[in-house]
Amino acid sequence: MAELDIQRLQRQVRRRYEIQRGLWAILGSIPVVAVVVLACCNSQRVTTSAAFGGGALLVGVTMLWLGREAQRAVLPALIAGAIPLTLALWANQAHGCCVAGGTCPADMPSMCLTACSAGGFIAGLLMAAVGHRWRAGLWFWLSATAVAALVGAMGCACVGYTGIFGLVGGYSIGVLPGILSWLRRRQR
Repeated sequence: MAELDIQRLQRQVRRRYEIQRGLWAILGSIPVVAVVVLACCNSQRVTTSAAFGGGALLVGVTMLWLGREAQRAVLPALIAGAIPLTLALWANQAHGCCVAGGTCPADMPSMCLTACSAGGFIAGLLMAAVGHRWRAGLWFWLSATAVAALVGAMGCACVGYTGIFGLVGGYSIGVLPGILSWLRRRQR
């Protein structure tokens, strides 16, 4: 009989512990919510920005709840993802492609695509530097990539799929030194 009480008590304690971790994860995601709100207020395509922002929020809360390396990746990835987001929103306003007609003119080089690619590259370099310095593992890299890409996509989605591909391509090239460093450490 006493063993059953101990098992029930252990389940209750574990449940309370996980609920508390979940609440802290939600509270810790306030910066992600702030970035999503700012992006939606400054974007011409609010629905798309909100969809990517919702994904970033969901991934951020999950990573904060999981803890360890996944948790450590959220804030640097949010900052890194804000770089292509900011550059894309700035290019959208300066270029006016998403304001007038919804797409960039075919005869004009897309400043928006350049902003997405360059922003993704800078974000990738930033995450590579942070990951290398922290000697991060797989969960860090997966979490950081997911959060940074979703945050950056809130601005780059205005260009369409090409903006997202530019962001992902730039990020992939930028983060490559960090990933290679991680793989070398792992082989030792």
